[in-house]
Amino acid sequence: MMKGQKGSHIVYTPFRSEAVCASLLEAGISIEQIKTSQKGAFRKSYGGDIEKISIADYKDQYNIDIALNRDSIYDKLPEGLFHQTKGGRYVKTVKDAVDEHKMFREEERYARRFFAPIEQMIFRYRIYTEQAEREALYDLQNGTINTGFYRFGAWKTIFPNRKPADYCI
Repeated sequence: MMKGQKGSHIVYTPFRSEAVCASLLEAGISIEQIKTSQKGAFRKSYGGDIEKISIADYKDQYNIDIALNRDSIYDKLPEGLFHQTKGGRYVKTVKDAVDEHKMFREEERYARRFFAPIEQMIFRYRIYTEQAEREALYDLQNGTINTGFYRFGAWKTIFPNRKPADYCI
């Protein structure tokens, strides 16, 4: 990619977005360079978790925008919280209906922008969880299990002479 280029797009990946972002962090990309936006879950059934990944080169650093096929906080809240319809009595012409629809789209854009920082923070914690799960799996595979696993089960009472890592393939 050339410097100053508007962006490159990765259209389809079968992986969950948290796994992709955790891999980016392992590759040295800063969490501050990754931005996500939820576009709604309508396309998730046939399009996967990630709709599009855009990579832009700006001032010697990559900015990565990931469009997700997931519901946002806006999508989960009641529609009446953001949109107050005029009612059938006041929407008599096609122009009135189009104007009301444009107003709803504008309100939706503002509401999504309002919730974006909260959703970004929640998504970061999902990435951190993915990293912790990967680390735990790597420890299990290498036989150096994290001591936190001993607190999860009654390993010592059920199997007093064995460690949980002994049961992993």
